[in-house]
Amino acid sequence: MNIHNIEIKFLLSLQQLFRLPLINQVSNSLPKFPNRIAVALSGGVDSTCLFHLLLNYKKSYQPDLQISAITIDHNLRPESKYEAESLHQYISGELHKEWGDTVRHETIKIRSTINENQMERHARDLRHQLIAQTCQKLGVDRIFMGHHLDDQLETFLLRLSKNSTIFGLAGMQPVSKFPVNLPNLDLKIIRPMLEFRKQDIYDYCKSNGLFWFEDISNNDISLTPRNLYRHYLRVHIDKNNISGLNKDEITKTFLRTVEYTTHVQDRVKQLRSTLFTIGLASYDNQSLSLKLNLPGHIFHEYTPLEIDRFIYETVYKVSPSSNYHDTFTRFNSTAEISTRSSIDKNQGESFTSKLTRYPLGKSKFTLVLCNFLLEKYVNKQTGSVDCYLEVFKGKEFTRRPTPDLQFGTLSQPLVFCDWLFYDERLHVRVACTTGSEQYLNKKLYISSFRASDGIALKKNKMLKRFALKYNIPVIRDEYKKIVCFPTLENVPADYRPKLIVECKTKSCFF
Repeated sequence: MNIHNIEIKFLLSLQQLFRLPLINQVSNSLPKFPNRIAVALSGGVDSTCLFHLLLNYKKSYQPDLQISAITIDHNLRPESKYEAESLHQYISGELHKEWGDTVRHETIKIRSTINENQMERHARDLRHQLIAQTCQKLGVDRIFMGHHLDDQLETFLLRLSKNSTIFGLAGMQPVSKFPVNLPNLDLKIIRPMLEFRKQDIYDYCKSNGLFWFEDISNNDISLTPRNLYRHYLRVHIDKNNISGLNKDEITKTFLRTVEYTTHVQDRVKQLRSTLFTIGLASYDNQSLSLKLNLPGHIFHEYTPLEIDRFIYETVYKVSPSSNYHDTFTRFNSTAEISTRSSIDKNQGESFTSKLTRYPLGKSKFTLVLCNFLLEKYVNKQTGSVDCYLEVFKGKEFTRRPTPDLQFGTLSQPLVFCDWLFYDERLHVRVACTTGSEQYLNKKLYISSFRASDGIALKKNKMLKRFALKYNIPVIRDEYKKIVCFPTLENVPADYRPKLIVECKTKSCFF
């Protein structure tokens, strides 16, 4: 693929990702997408290619576009410091002369010790945290990453070896939610190079005289499983040393998987839009619960896979599970079922088929640390069997209770402490009012409502039942006495907030 074709392919990718109209060949202009973006720049050939393509886009179509390049120094290789400094000098020097402050560079060093036994995962988690914090500081809600087709094939084989779901086999999406929850930032990852082959990226960088760094640790097959599959693809399959396997066939299989899952996701999006628009699906931010009404015709119009995926994406917002994906996909073997009639746990059965096999009436099961209260009934108007499903945090295990989190010290009135992310569901911060100075420089905590708290609410049985059922969060003083219920609006006078409380639920999966 020549340079011009790569540049056109990149522009077409941007048009599709941002739903832009076709390039106007006469005026040679594109409608603007976000005025401010970030790009993950490691200095390797992939991110170097992406950064250069974005600079070309800025030059040709949107000169006022602000680009912040973010480099993470993992501190794992002796060369990493030099590479980060070289990138900073290049962007702060040569590029700054051309673009001024519209192109800038942020270098962030990981100072925590990375677990050698889980190096890839631990380094990725630390990197994600730092990138999210930096994007929040910069006011950027879109970060571009240079993943490409060869990365997708590595991911495909890696996940295939681990019996991934079909959605896992579809690999990385062109646009996806960033895997870190922040209260004031809905950060999205943009991957415009997923259809680029690695060799095309090398050719582009060489033709443009670009300089990049090679991370030799990527060739160490003993370091990470991904390195092993990368070697497997390049050395064995690329050279057809394995009978019956070649890269083109693997690519075709992967692309068919992507095509199918894209169709399923379109159907899921349609189902979600329908149910939320007409009020059959809703979130309750006071109880942190989800309520779903599934009319009987849904089970005929949509496949079990489509309904399963809808449930998976929709329940995420209310689940306190820190390992949500793995827990949900292991439903077949881990779901704890309690019904009025015995139901055998068939291996390979979908979530939806379990719903359809429950008897009429009320049933209950637990999954992803949530209670699922199911009521099946005959709709008198349509004659169909409809399902009502309420999902909320399940009862905490005595051995593994959600730990109390302490707020930062409040040193003066009307000044908020830092945000806390509690129970994998809720961002909370507090400040003292002019009438609640008694909490200044005192310890404050957030925790779940406990059975022992019911004694203090014996005069308000309705609130007690509500708090126990939904395991709602409470704010406590240094003596662990309840100060207020941060998510509730109408509470007795004794528990009305004496503090200024801000709450934000985590962003949706979709």
